[in-house]
Amino acid sequence: MKNKSIFSNKLVMLLLSGIVAFGLWLYVITVVSPNSETTIYGVSVELQGEGVLNDRKLIITEQIETVDLQLAGNRTDLNKISNKNTSVVVDVTKIYDAGEHNLSYLFVPPGDIPSDALTIQSKNPNSIRLVVEEKLEKEIPVNVIYKNNTPADFVKEPEQLDREMIVVSGPASVVKTITQAVVEIDLANCRETIVESKTFTLCDQNGKEVKNEFVKTVDDNYQVNVTVPIALFKELPLKLNVTPGGGATLENTKITLSHQTLSVSGPEAVVSGMEEIVVGTVDLGKLKESQTLEFELTLPEGVTNETGVTTVTAEIDFDGLSTRTFHVTQIRTVDLPDGMSVQLSAEVVEVMIRGSAAELARMTDSDITVIVDLSDAVLGVEKYTATVELADGFTASGAVGTYTVTATISQKEA
Repeated sequence: MKNKSIFSNKLVMLLLSGIVAFGLWLYVITVVSPNSETTIYGVSVELQGEGVLNDRKLIITEQIETVDLQLAGNRTDLNKISNKNTSVVVDVTKIYDAGEHNLSYLFVPPGDIPSDALTIQSKNPNSIRLVVEEKLEKEIPVNVIYKNNTPADFVKEPEQLDREMIVVSGPASVVKTITQAVVEIDLANCRETIVESKTFTLCDQNGKEVKNEFVKTVDDNYQVNVTVPIALFKELPLKLNVTPGGGATLENTKITLSHQTLSVSGPEAVVSGMEEIVVGTVDLGKLKESQTLEFELTLPEGVTNETGVTTVTAEIDFDGLSTRTFHVTQIRTVDLPDGMSVQLSAEVVEVMIRGSAAELARMTDSDITVIVDLSDAVLGVEKYTATVELADGFTASGAVGTYTVTATISQKEA
């Protein structure tokens, strides 16, 4: 009985040993097998030393992006590898001129696998084909192209750009065809100034877009800030404000302006409310004879003179009116402040009267009175403004020019 028990224990031990041995064998075969192989598809190709090519004014325009590798090594290591954590490296510093180049590449395993742990059994392709071209960098102008027209009575003024030139670089064969950076703006329904950041398109001399993935702007900025003033255009009549005087009125005086209208443009909010442009003001009573006056044109802020005329002349003709000089002795003062007395220096004031010849013929010195205004009188000798008053019956005539009378103002004795 004892011998049977010993035999049974030996049998169990033998079975367990067999199971352990099989497990170890299976582990070595499936996990640690040193002679395993696998194929990794789509391994990325990385270029090393592209900065050197840039210094040599070269650019890669065509290359193989991925390779397939058959690798041999420890199964444990092979199980760690995929096309997402490994790559192959190509050293492009060996390229010195444009053309087609076939370069060898180096397999780079993940960081936790020794570089000599795996061997390449086969690879597809055997080398990396690269197409290299000369690189060109040049400056091109920004051109604004407009679609449609502004609404009626609105005008587009010259655009303003934050940069007028763009620097592009890329394969010389392509860059040579690029002559402009085109910005397109639609003017339909535009009634106010456009201020936008616009994307430009690289185009040839005919305006056709040049597309190439290797062509870049030097600053990688494809935006340009554009300001396009949009203004309301309007033609306005010119007007001279006239104050009648000295027997001259708008009815008996001929006034001719050198320009009758002026074309202007500006913001709709400003120009739409403008009905006329006043060139200046003239007091006919201060003009002794026919003459030509010149006025500088002044426009509201933001309004542009589209005609280009900066001054307007006004010819004032008193044809049909006559003048006559009178020696007036009737001089009186008004509005002398209380407590003051006045002594006028002049006994006679020479006055020019303008009017119809018939009315002037029947006028005498006694029909005219010079009135001195002393409302702002001060002690001492001063000149004071005087006005001229005509007797009833002389409504079509008036004094010409301005008059002053010297007076001595003193304190009235108590």
